[in-house]
Amino acid sequence: MSKIHRNEPCPFGSGKKYKKCCMNQAAAANEAFSEHVAGQSFDSLADLEAQASSFFQQRNEQPIDDFMGLSADQMDKILSVGFESPELLHFAASPSAGLEAPVLLLANEIIQAIDDNGLKLTARGNLPRVLCKHAAEVFKAQYRYDDRLAITSVNKEDDFFELHVTHILLKEAGLIRSVKGRLVLSAKCKKLIGIEKQVEALYGILFQGYCQKFNWSYRDGYPELGFVQQSALFTVYLLSILGDEWQSVDVYAQRYLQAFPMVLDEMTAEDYASPAVQFGHFYHFRILQGFLQYMGLAEVESGDPVRGVRREYKIRALPLLHKFLQWPHLTVERH
Repeated sequence: MSKIHRNEPCPFGSGKKYKKCCMNQAAAANEAFSEHVAGQSFDSLADLEAQASSFFQQRNEQPIDDFMGLSADQMDKILSVGFESPELLHFAASPSAGLEAPVLLLANEIIQAIDDNGLKLTARGNLPRVLCKHAAEVFKAQYRYDDRLAITSVNKEDDFFELHVTHILLKEAGLIRSVKGRLVLSAKCKKLIGIEKQVEALYGILFQGYCQKFNWSYRDGYPELGFVQQSALFTVYLLSILGDEWQSVDVYAQRYLQAFPMVLDEMTAEDYASPAVQFGHFYHFRILQGFLQYMGLAEVESGDPVRGVRREYKIRALPLLHKFLQWPHLTVERH
């Protein structure tokens, strides 16, 4: 294997230069190998390379505390081929989710509004006002999801961001399309949901679409931090082992930073908060609420304001998490 130059992209997939990411870990591994072979003699370079290959393979298969028990190899699979890695995790094709997931409830509102003639869109191609207002009322009746809906009057699609995202996801997944100003169901969608329009069958498609196609930074003003989206399945793994009990959202942010401290380099320094504090706000809003809660895998609750301004938030897993996703070949020790 050729040596990685310090200014080349890190092969771990962070999107950062090697010197800003894994160079220190690699140096530590090389030092450990040097200690391992100290005093040994080898008949040939091939024998030394074979010993190195065996050493680093075993090292990469060892659980790492900073990765919450995952090995380097397992983390690499999560980051690079998570959705196509059945030896690591399994997804249920159609979990019995009902409409307990916000994404499914909103998908149902859109799909049920599309009749044989389609659904007439606004001149800008958005969902009609009546549908937006009704979806907001149904949503507020079922979820204590976001204080914005309690204080915002929903009159158009742009007023209800989760509905807007669901509209985009359905389109990007090829489940709905616009034809001459009307929204219609695709043949693919009709086949999946049947004549009874059972939208639960769409959950896996919407989940993967949100993780792999939708740009999460679209929903807020934080830095793009695409690596955090790339590592979405690690956040799901954190929920799998921490989520049986209520935990502060800060615990999740800290555990994530323990695994990937280099993401703090992407946070802009501000007078009011350190990069770590800013990341905590970002991780709560975009990842825990915007991803886990929107997908129905977790619920987030807020306590009373602290010092008059900051609320304490906590999170726990919902049953859909274990219905939809399993880690069959990992020993998941729940905390």
